[in-house]
Amino acid sequence: WNENYTNWHMLQTPFTVGLNGSKIIVTTRSDKVASIMRSARIHHLGQLSFEDCWSLFAKHAFEMEILVYIPELEEIGKGIVKKCK
Repeated sequence: WNENYTNWHMLQTPFTVGLNGSKIIVTTRSDKVASIMRSARIHHLGQLSFEDCWSLFAKHAFEMEILVYIPELEEIGKGIVKKCK
């Protein structure tokens, strides 16, 4: 994670000329980054369960039907999900 104010300021600058009322969503684990971005509100999210992580991963990484035909992909995918925690 980069907590360097100058780098974030350079990223943020183009967005300052957006239409009034426009919103930017910043996702980070660092409260310092949220502060640098002058976030109006910070929402701390809880950790997803393994089952929810797997469901989300499988939905976006695979077509669910493929797991029926290639069951090895489920094992590989679940290994990836375990590393994401």
